[in-house]
Amino acid sequence: MIARALPAGHPALGTDGPDGAAAPVLLCEPRRALLIDDGAGSETELQIEMIVQAGFGGRIAEPSADVDTARGWTLRLLDGELQLSDQEDGLWARTPLELDPAWSAAAAAAGHVVVLYGFRLGVRQSGGIADASAQTDTDAVDAEELRGACAHGWVVAARVDWAG
Repeated sequence: MIARALPAGHPALGTDGPDGAAAPVLLCEPRRALLIDDGAGSETELQIEMIVQAGFGGRIAEPSADVDTARGWTLRLLDGELQLSDQEDGLWARTPLELDPAWSAAAAAAGHVVVLYGFRLGVRQSGGIADASAQTDTDAVDAEELRGACAHGWVVAARVDWAG
């Protein structure tokens, strides 16, 4: 899993971001897609289908969409890894990620985080950005990639409890 933690209202999320930019956001992208043919000539991604069936939110058509609360789901930082768990404490995603203290404080203050799970979310390995204008260009590209992924049904989202 590759992840990126963004503050509410970050430019890579587009205009408002999910859920009206009310909480910090975590973008979670599995390393590999598990595509299956649905029998009607379309492909669907198995991990996305499975996480929704397990009670994690639903597809969003655009990054600024309102999201549902995934009751009993939590996101926690444990031993240097962010871990997304369901209501039965089943682990769905984990990734080593160093969090900005401001992001963690915002998550603690809100009591929850908006998690986007899927593909082509604009998650990138950091490094090599020399100046602010390059970062703005990257954010614009990331926002466009996220909008496209949402439009194609590759993104599910939910509000989950922050368990620190």
